[in-house]
Amino acid sequence: MPRKRQTDHHLPPRVYRTKSGAYQYHPRSGGSIRLGGAKSSVGDIEREYKRLTERENPSSLFFLIYIYKDTEAWERLSPVTQHDYEQSEKVLIKVFGNANMTAISQPHVRQFMDARGKQSRTRANRELAYLSNICAAAFERGLLLSNPCKAVKKFYEPPRNHYVEDAHYQAMLDISPIMIQVAMEIGYCTGLRQTDVLNMAWSQVRDGLEIKLSKTGVDMIKELSPRLQAALNAARKLPGLASMYVLHNQQGQRYTRTGFNSTWRRYNQKLPESMRFQYRDIRKKAITDWEGETKIFSGHKTDQMAARYKLNPIKSPSH
Repeated sequence: MPRKRQTDHHLPPRVYRTKSGAYQYHPRSGGSIRLGGAKSSVGDIEREYKRLTERENPSSLFFLIYIYKDTEAWERLSPVTQHDYEQSEKVLIKVFGNANMTAISQPHVRQFMDARGKQSRTRANRELAYLSNICAAAFERGLLLSNPCKAVKKFYEPPRNHYVEDAHYQAMLDISPIMIQVAMEIGYCTGLRQTDVLNMAWSQVRDGLEIKLSKTGVDMIKELSPRLQAALNAARKLPGLASMYVLHNQQGQRYTRTGFNSTWRRYNQKLPESMRFQYRDIRKKAITDWEGETKIFSGHKTDQMAARYKLNPIKSPSH
């Protein structure tokens, strides 16, 4: 007969809290599965517990997702990638949620890709990447005999080579609120990705702008040019509560990618269609406009990767 709980009587059966405060489910088959972090609500834990126990079959996609999210590989992913994968999860569960994953083979995955690609090739590629990572984690732990995604090819995605003309950039500046203006100027002056701009904290602003790139892990110190300094000075005048973040909303909270992009689209759509561009296009404009060594400015680890962001033709000598 199992012992009665001494604490946490509100938790579902076989769910316990770790020393860090995280919640884990201990199935009868052994091991533990993370249900949520220390800040998770009781409702969140109960929903995750219900989802898991209703489909506790180790051959189900639900079980394999929980296994993958408990790995170091998942923890190493950037928050942006984790969020993107969790959006992909909804589609994968709709398609493979009732399937026995041990019976899924490469033709099944190819069939999914072909059907999904008719709606969106980009999303199909992201969903394939996530499913492949899930299956790889399961294969390593003996839950699958192979990874059915391994030999399935992604759709070709042509690179986005949109160069933002100076007039178009200025037009967006002119119609945007100060928050968007600051984000544009910081993005252009530094060539940083959107994630690094939105996550930027005042503690990083010292003699230079100290950055650890979210995608590559490269440490950089950006010099404070007059234009970048002016953008930071403008950021200190953003309306709302004081915040640790350079870009923040009225409540002093960091802008999420979704929230920022929603505001961006609202103002960008006021421009003529031929002048519209995405915030991520500013990075390519910044790198293309930079006249010095591209790799040093962009933070790429290789010249080859840096060259992909340079939209003007590369000058090459001849005999």
